[in-house]
Amino acid sequence: MEYLLKSSIVLGIFYVCYRLFLQKETFFEVNRWFLLVGIFAATFLPFVIIPIHIVKEAPIIPHEFNVVNTAEITTTSLDYLTILFYLYVIGVIGFTTHLLIQFTSLGKLFYTHHATTNETYKIVKTDASIAPFSFFKWIVFNPNQFNTEELHQILTHEKVHARQWHSIDIIITQIATIIFWFNPLMWLYKKALQQNLEFIADSETQKDINCKKSYQYLLLKTVTQNNQMALANNFYNSLIKKRIVMLHKNKSQKRNAWKYALVLPLMALFLMSFNTKEIITYKDNISAVITEKTHGNIEMILITKNT
Repeated sequence: MEYLLKSSIVLGIFYVCYRLFLQKETFFEVNRWFLLVGIFAATFLPFVIIPIHIVKEAPIIPHEFNVVNTAEITTTSLDYLTILFYLYVIGVIGFTTHLLIQFTSLGKLFYTHHATTNETYKIVKTDASIAPFSFFKWIVFNPNQFNTEELHQILTHEKVHARQWHSIDIIITQIATIIFWFNPLMWLYKKALQQNLEFIADSETQKDINCKKSYQYLLLKTVTQNNQMALANNFYNSLIKKRIVMLHKNKSQKRNAWKYALVLPLMALFLMSFNTKEIITYKDNISAVITEKTHGNIEMILITKNT
């Protein structure tokens, strides 16, 4: 449970930094890696322990001390932790099952439809009422829903997803959502990452097509509800307005890149606050010679660590 708590804190730091400082910037490619680094940091950073060495005097152990019976308190704490652990495992199993169902649905779709090879992409045409999407090198769409120009724009958009391997980002995010399913920030994080992938594809598509206005009209046309594949990069989503706004946004100035460094002191603060371990070293009793004058005689007393 301690690991999950620390991971949630790291995830929260990256998400807050993204929402407050980076979301409105047009550094879409850098934002992609920033968000991915956040997931990996939340996964592995809690295992990093910073040792703090402390030297103390050797404690004096009393001959008699009271023994406190903590069996009842320990048992109660363990019961609560056990319940929470089983609830967490149930959630992981449930979301893992859902992910496997999504993989099965994709596999069934690819198996039952003929794919034609276009360059390095596999084009799958279907009569099903589903949103256009890409999954690795597969691009799926319903040709009856669009005219020739719209299909060209959609294919250009989905090829960006396929060419830049955005499906890997989606799978990583899905796995992270399974691990941190209990954390509401993880679901917001997933949404932010998928949204940024759409910003990347929109930006690259707008560079390649001849008519930028027609592409924006196409985005407006796709506001209608359609079935979407959770594992895929869907052309449709509920953030059309933000996508159009980002298409009109001027490019961010390079000097704004300093904002990415804001996460570093926060990570350092996290490590020093939660990922430190005190290593206590007790001083060895240094041999000493004490002289005492008694009736004119000098008595030598040697004190060692075993005295």
